[in-house]
Amino acid sequence: MPLKKGVFSRLKKKIGITTNYSQLVVEYDKQLTLRPDDIDTLLLRAQAYVELQEFQKAITDYTNILQLKSESPEVLHKRGEAYSYLGNYQQSIVDYSKAIELDPTNATHFHFRAVAYFLNGQHQKSIKDYSKALKLNPFVARSYYGRGNSYFALKDYQRAIQDYTSALKLIDKYPKQAQKEDPTRIDA
Repeated sequence: MPLKKGVFSRLKKKIGITTNYSQLVVEYDKQLTLRPDDIDTLLLRAQAYVELQEFQKAITDYTNILQLKSESPEVLHKRGEAYSYLGNYQQSIVDYSKAIELDPTNATHFHFRAVAYFLNGQHQKSIKDYSKALKLNPFVARSYYGRGNSYFALKDYQRAIQDYTSALKLIDKYPKQAQKEDPTRIDA
C-alpha cells in the first residue's frame, strides 16, 4: 500500500496558501534547458513533482542529482520518500540505508527507514531503527508511536502500550513540537 501524499497541500489550502506546482515545473524546465546540470533547479523541480504526486518524475530528478552529487544523504532521503509513496519500500530502504551510511547521526533517516521496514512487514528491523532514532533524538513522539505499532504487529502488546504512552506523554509535555509532527501522516 503506497503512502498517502498531500498533507502539506491540504494544510496550505486550509490556511489559504496556493502554489501552482505545474507552472513551477514549466519554469524549472525552462531553466534546465539553459543549465541542465543545475542541482538547485533539479531539486526544486523534484519537490514540485512530489507535490503534484508525480513521484516517478521526482525519482528521475533525484537520480540525476545523485549522478551529479553522489554523496548527498538529503537527496537519498528524499528519493527514498518518493519510492515509499509509490509503494516501493525495498528501494526506499536501500536509499535510507545509503543516507544513514553518509549521515549516521541523523535520527530522521532511521525513522523513515523504520517506517519503510514496517510497511514492508519487517517489524523487527523496524523496531531496531525506531530505537536507534529514539536514541539519537528521544523527543519525537512519532518514533515512539511507530515503534509501538511495530510491537503491536508482533503482538507484544505490553511494549506497544509503553511506547504509545511515551508518545502521549511527549505530546502532552511538548504540544507545539507535536503539532510540527503531523499526526495525520500514516508513516508514523
